Amino acid sequence: MYSDKKVIQQYALACLYYATDEVPNVNNTDPNDWASSRGWLDSPNECSWANVKCDEIEGFDAVRVLNLDGNNLSGEIPPELVLLKESLKRLDLSENKNYNPEGTVAWIGDLTKLTYLNLRNSYFYNDGIPDSFKNLDQLLFFDVARTQFGGSFDPTLFQALSKLEFLNISFLNFAGTVFPTTIGQLSALVILYAESNFFSGNLDFMKVLAEHEDPDTETSPLKALRANGNFLTGSIPTEIGNFEIIEELEMNYNTLSGSLPTELGNLEALRILSVFGNKLIGQIPPEIGELANLVAFDIFINDFTGNMPSQVCDLVFNTNRPLTQALVVVDCGAQANGFLCQDDCCTCFS
Repeated sequence: MYSDKKVIQQYALACLYYATDEVPNVNNTDPNDWASSRGWLDSPNECSWANVKCDEIEGFDAVRVLNLDGNNLSGEIPPELVLLKESLKRLDLSENKNYNPEGTVAWIGDLTKLTYLNLRNSYFYNDGIPDSFKNLDQLLFFDVARTQFGGSFDPTLFQALSKLEFLNISFLNFAGTVFPTTIGQLSALVILYAESNFFSGNLDFMKVLAEHEDPDTETSPLKALRANGNFLTGSIPTEIGNFEIIEELEMNYNTLSGSLPTELGNLEALRILSVFGNKLIGQIPPEIGELANLVAFDIFINDFTGNMPSQVCDLVFNTNRPLTQALVVVDCGAQANGFLCQDDCCTCFS
């Protein structure tokens, strides 16, 4: 005889399977079956089903993980998954072809034990990130890029999700919305992707973010920042020099102004520095030449003047360093505004 807990758990998973296996919707009128469905509804032990993982909780094997990324889910993800709320910690529904229209998404906010939620590139619709997601205060990983959560934006979301280490809110189109400065309050943030959202505002959030310290490294924990494709204005704050372990810094296609701060030379772990498509001016700081791990330096479509510092070119000429001529991309010719770079140090953007 099955326990009530087991019956409820199997029921929730069965609802998911029947609702999304070869079920047509407006985005997918001729769906395939699940890419991986080994054991689903065949084995009496749901913990052995493909992409399901369980942990024992008080003598019961409870579902802790559902990894269904890229599994050809169609139909509509059913709310019955909320029946797993007492145990489910990881839910990955990314890269699927479901259709969840507005009004069919809020239940995810009841999965309050989640530490990992990935909905990237799946078809969940809502005017902004659902308000109920504020309940997910245990989340460490949150990826809703390329969903249909564009529109309005409530910046208090990140006051609730204060434990986040990974945040991806890219390609959601928040046109007319100011970049949420509350992101700066995420003291444990390691990865931040906020690309192509058409946010306005400036980089003040970086000033607050740079104040946080990882207790082990005694520096900011941030390792990657992508804020490409927005309408961000103003200068790059000097506090950027506090991101001492950052490896990737991309702020392309905004309207940033002012000069590159010399404090960039503090970022010894930096591999990618990309700020093309802005309105930056002045000379390239020679401190960039201190970035021994740099593999890409893209500064074209700006208004820099002067010469590429010899210190930067030395990185290119040193065969023991990863930076090459092809990866130092600058404006040349009529677009260069008087900026000069040795032919064997830079590649011209055209």
